[in-house]
Amino acid sequence: MDINKQQLQVLRRIANGEQVFQEKDGFRWSEDAGGQVCTAPVKKLVEMNLVRIAKVKGGTILRCAVTQEGSNYLKNK
Repeated sequence: MDINKQQLQVLRRIANGEQVFQEKDGFRWSEDAGGQVCTAPVKKLVEMNLVRIAKVKGGTILRCAVTQEGSNYLKNK
């Protein structure tokens, strides 16, 4: 499976602890990470099962987390 440079950069940022949250209109980096919209690359990573959407413990906010498959992909890059 191949991902483009932008998707790889997003995957690495999420793996390094930067947070992406799901909103009504798509996905957005947390304010600490710049707050930019990143819907297209995150949607593709979710489709490829490299990133999953997880509910923040005790809340209703959804954020992205790297899956085991995503971690393995990064180890091979």
